Amino acid sequence: MTPLRTPDQIVRWLRREPHPVRVRIGDGKAAPHVSIPQGQTGPRVWRDACETLLAQQALTIHALDASGGILRSLEIATEDEADAAPELAAPETAKQSEMVLMAQLLLEAGDRGAARATDGLTSAVNALIQVVQVCVDRLASVEDALADARDVAGQGGQTEQLLGAVVGSALAPRPPATPPTANGKEPH
Repeated sequence: MTPLRTPDQIVRWLRREPHPVRVRIGDGKAAPHVSIPQGQTGPRVWRDACETLLAQQALTIHALDASGGILRSLEIATEDEADAAPELAAPETAKQSEMVLMAQLLLEAGDRGAARATDGLTSAVNALIQVVQVCVDRLASVEDALADARDVAGQGGQTEQLLGAVVGSALAPRPPATPPTANGKEPH
């Protein structure tokens, strides 16, 4: 009596050399086949083929070469075992369902986190726009006040010269501060 095969055992059987081109489910030439993509030998190819075979509830499978010749056969379970132990295949399905649920929860959590981050960034950008607008308004009012002062003082007046000197000294580059000497005293 052959025990029920696990998905890992079936995948290992599929991956054995020579690789099958198709896998026939059951006996007889008219039995359904599962094609194996040629040139692709990654683990996902074999897992997909195994999942298809298990979904078909195959009891016996045959690895076929390109001409349809049988490379090897595997009895997955007898009819008695398949009827008596259907729950043995269920843990893999339950595990996959749990993984799918976990992936969905992670995706939803990521979406919610991204939405919160977007809301926070939008609020921060709006606050910065308001600060820039206040600065622009204040600069415009300073320019207006300076223009009014020029008008009151007239061209070439002392007030304009005084304002020019103040603005010029404020905009002029400053010499770097001299660091204190090793003994902590300011240089002379």
